[in-house]
Amino acid sequence: MQIDTKDVSAQTWQTAQTTAAAQLEEMGKTVVKLQDELMALDAKVEAKKNETALSLLTERESTDLIERVFVFAEGEDTLKTFASATEAKSIHCVYGDDARVELDATYEEHFDNSVPIFEEKADAAIWKAGRSISRIVFEKECYALIGDAETMCGTMCDDFTNAA
Repeated sequence: MQIDTKDVSAQTWQTAQTTAAAQLEEMGKTVVKLQDELMALDAKVEAKKNETALSLLTERESTDLIERVFVFAEGEDTLKTFASATEAKSIHCVYGDDARVELDATYEEHFDNSVPIFEEKADAAIWKAGRSISRIVFEKECYALIGDAETMCGTMCDDFTNAA
């Protein structure tokens, strides 16, 4: 405003005061909201500080978990997969250039069932136990057990790792 303040009407002053009061009220609400958010973040930081880091599965535990995928417990498991990690590796997990052509369709089903079975076994061994995996360690153990990264068995290992 480039007018002398003596020339401003009472109504204009009232409008300016009302606008200023409304803006102050809005700013006050924003400050309270931001303070609440800050307190919530502080609480989350404290909670994180008090959390313990998840322990990682060892190489042996990783191998054991992978091997348990291939153990069928009659009455307990509903999906079937390969009889053992050795069998999966020997038939290249059914797929690939070296896989035997005469394998029947049940083996393809075994391949498809492996990840859901792994997820079920991992639920108890990892998630419910408050554990985690080292991706590098787990993949190394899986590749050594059932097949190299470039094979279909390696693809299964990748699926297991992603599911863990």
